[in-house]
Amino acid sequence: MTLVVYPGTDASCTIYEDDGTTFNYRRGEWMKLALNWDDAARRLVVKLAPGSRMLPPLRRKIEVRLAREKATRVIEFDGKPASLQL
Repeated sequence: MTLVVYPGTDASCTIYEDDGTTFNYRRGEWMKLALNWDDAARRLVVKLAPGSRMLPPLRRKIEVRLAREKATRVIEFDGKPASLQL
């Protein structure tokens, strides 16, 4: 997964994920990631959204880059809050 951050203001969003093929989300097999961008600090924080749990793979590499820049940075997310200074 690659996230592109458009700086200029603080922002937050969630990313929803399930297996994409079954109705197992009804049994709680889904995950939401909460992302928060602090523009002044130029910091992205990724954590599990309330009520969510980590789905396999239990360690994920998320590529992050600022808009208009080619260089990417990586957050290794394992279910615990992680942050990245851009």
